[in-house]
Amino acid sequence: MVFDFGTGAGKVIIFDKSGNIIAKSTRKWNYINIDDSLEFSSEEFWNKFCNCVQDIINKCKIDFNSIVSITSASQREGIVLLDEKDNVLYAGPNFDERGKKYNNELAKLYGKKIYQKTGHWPESIFLPGRLYWFKEKKPNIYKKIKKVLLLNDFILYKLTGNKYSEPTNASETLLYNIKSKNWDNELLNIMNFSSEIFCPVKNNGEIYGYLKEELACKWGLHPNVPVIVGAADTQCALLGCGLYYPGNIGIVAGSTCPIQMIIDKPLIDRKMRTWTSPYVRKNSYVLEANTGPTGLLIEWIRKSFYSNLNNTKEAFKIMEQEASCLPPGSKGVRSYIGPAISDVKDKKVLNIRHILGLPKNYFESNGRGLLVRSSLENIAFAINANINLLEEISGIKPSMCVITGGNTNNKILLKIIASLIDIPFYITTQEATALGAAMCAAVGIGYYKNLEQAIEKMQFTLKEVKRDRKLRQEYKKYFRKWKNTFNKLRGCYE
Repeated sequence: MVFDFGTGAGKVIIFDKSGNIIAKSTRKWNYINIDDSLEFSSEEFWNKFCNCVQDIINKCKIDFNSIVSITSASQREGIVLLDEKDNVLYAGPNFDERGKKYNNELAKLYGKKIYQKTGHWPESIFLPGRLYWFKEKKPNIYKKIKKVLLLNDFILYKLTGNKYSEPTNASETLLYNIKSKNWDNELLNIMNFSSEIFCPVKNNGEIYGYLKEELACKWGLHPNVPVIVGAADTQCALLGCGLYYPGNIGIVAGSTCPIQMIIDKPLIDRKMRTWTSPYVRKNSYVLEANTGPTGLLIEWIRKSFYSNLNNTKEAFKIMEQEASCLPPGSKGVRSYIGPAISDVKDKKVLNIRHILGLPKNYFESNGRGLLVRSSLENIAFAINANINLLEEISGIKPSMCVITGGNTNNKILLKIIASLIDIPFYITTQEATALGAAMCAAVGIGYYKNLEQAIEKMQFTLKEVKRDRKLRQEYKKYFRKWKNTFNKLRGCYE
C-alpha cells in the first residue's frame, strides 16, 4: 500500500508483487492562501488519505490481511512543524514562498557554500526561509517548534508514530550534506537552527516502524504491518520507470517538469545551474534540471482560452486537435512563456514572458491554436535544452530517456520531443511514482533482495516513441532558433 502525497491530490494505491495495480483511490485538495503564503490543513489532508483507504476497503474484494507493507512518496520542499506535544503548528506545500526574502539574503551571503554542500541553491521555497519567517513574523509559534517533518516524514509519522527523515527529501532543505549524508552542523550553525528539531535520517527502503494498532483495527489490516521508508516523488518516479543506472534519464512531466540523470557520484555543477540530490540506489545521485511550468502552462491555456468547455478532457482534446492543424514551427511563432533552460542560481530566466513572430495575418488565424502549438514546442525545446545541459555537466552520453506524468497524454508533445532528442525515448505508466515507492517497500520487507531485482520483477511497460525523420530535420532547425532567441532574451533580464 502506497500513500502518494502529490501537489494537487493525495492517492492511495495497492500493488501486487508483480507491480500490478490492485486498487486505487484519489482525493483532490486545495491550499489556504494567507497573505500570499500557502498552507494546508494537515488534519484535512490526513483525513482525505484515510478516506482513500476506506474507499478501497469498501470497493476492493481482496483480503486486507494480505497487505504486507506500507510506504509513501511525496512532493518535495513541503514541511510540517510540530510542537512538543506533536500538535501541528504549520503545514505548507512545496510552493509556499513566505521565506523568499530570507533565502535571497542567504544566497548572497552563503549561496556557494550551501550549494557545494547540499547540491541546492537557496531558492524561495526552501525550509530555512520559512523558519526565519516564523521567527520574525510569529515568534510565539517559532519558539514552540520541536520537530520539522518533511511531507514524506509526516505521512509515515501518522502511520507509525515515529519521526525520521530520508535522504531524497532531506536534501531539499539546504541543511543536508549530500556528501557526508547527514545534517550539516556548519550550515545549522550559520542559520542558527538547533539540530534537535530535525529527525534522524534513515535510508530509503529501511523499516520506518510498524502500523499503529488503532489504524490496523480501523482498516482491517494485519497488526504490525511494516512501514517502509519511501522517497521523494521524482526519485520514486525514476525507479518506477525502471531507471537505475548512470546515464539513465527520467522526465516527470507534471505541473513542472523535473529532468533527472542518474550519476554515480555527488557531482556539483561549477556554474550552479542544476540540483544534485541522492538517489534511492546506494551511492548514487541524480543531477536535475527543471524546465519550470509545463503542465501549469497547459492548464492556464485551457482555463483562459477554452473556458467555454466544461469538460476538461474534451477541452484538452480540442486543444490538441487545433494544434495538430498547424505546421511544425507554428508558422514562425516562438513562445517563451514559462518553460526555460535551468539555472537555479539565476531565476530571472523564469521572468521571460514573450511570444514572438506572430504572422501578418494572425488576426485571421486560429490564435489559440497557434498559442497551444507554440507552447507545446516551447516545452519540448526546453526539455531538449535541459537534457543537453545535463549531458554537458556530467560528461555522460545519456543511454535512454523515459517520460512519465500527466502530460504524457499529449501525443503532439511526445512526437516533438522524440524528434529532438538523440537517445531512445520511451513513455511509461503515469503511476510511476507510486510504483517506485512500492519497489522500495518490496525490498524493505525482503520480498526482493535489491531494487534491481524489484525493477526486473515488478511490471512496468515501456513504449518507445518513434521519431519522424522529416520532423527531426525541421525541429532541429526550429530548436536552434528558439535557443538563440532565448539566450538573447535572457540578456535583457540580467
